[in-house]
Amino acid sequence: DTEARWVKKGGQSMFGYKQHTLVDDNGLVSAIISR
Repeated sequence: DTEARWVKKGGQSMFGYKQHTLVDDNGLVSAIISR
């Protein structure tokens, strides 16, 4: 997959996508963005 990336997190290498989740003050998900 040309859009997936290698990252190193906690000493482990991972291949995939990053995901960002936006929540409001009540903890309800208002947006999910994956790259």
